[in-house]
Amino acid sequence: MRTLPIAGIAVVLCLAAAPAAADPRVQLTTVEKGTVIHKLSGVQEGTVTEHWKDFGRARVEITDAHVKMLGVAVDTHQKSIIEGDLITTVDLDRNTVTQSRNPLYQAVVGHMDAKDAAASGTDLYRSMGGRETGETGTYAGETCRVWTIEEAGTRICVTDDGIVLMSQTDLGGKQVIRTAVEVHRGDPGPPDAYEVGIAAKPDPGQVGAGAPALGAGPSMEKLWKDLKATPPPSGP
Repeated sequence: MRTLPIAGIAVVLCLAAAPAAADPRVQLTTVEKGTVIHKLSGVQEGTVTEHWKDFGRARVEITDAHVKMLGVAVDTHQKSIIEGDLITTVDLDRNTVTQSRNPLYQAVVGHMDAKDAAASGTDLYRSMGGRETGETGTYAGETCRVWTIEEAGTRICVTDDGIVLMSQTDLGGKQVIRTAVEVHRGDPGPPDAYEVGIAAKPDPGQVGAGAPALGAGPSMEKLWKDLKATPPPSGP
């Protein structure tokens, strides 16, 4: 079996990163700070621990995941620090750092400017073509409303105060599912979670304007396309 190390699995939640930390109009949740622990299922197994502060303007996602498709195994152990339009991804196995810009930054800022109003999480989902389905769900003892974003093949379930408890994305018939198992309002996680924390520092000159949402490695969609084009391994 071959192991292809990548730095992350891109899902719609990463597209919901705060697009402008310096812009007080951006408020993706009415919860000032908190932590959610998510369980991964479908083609992946593992956990994602999400911390945020400043009403979601600064976020961290710590991913420990294993993906197996078509005989190819992918292990991910990373931290993504999302502040404004800048996404810094730390590969916790390799001690490397990559930076990228959030590809939705201009679209969301333009959406705010057109409305001359603040941007909430629901504004962002609508700007991505999302709509409420009228369904509700319950995860980690919390009730949420279901949204569908058809162009992304994604369903999400969001609480009334803006916390995403579930996301489900269809990639070529394969399901990428993330569900909350613990929600801790008022707990932003440890301060060092928001720091790179290793000697290797990102090079600002290497920041890309159109890189994938997670800022390092291929997106899940690209991975899936690559796997479909990969011949099956030979031998037992």
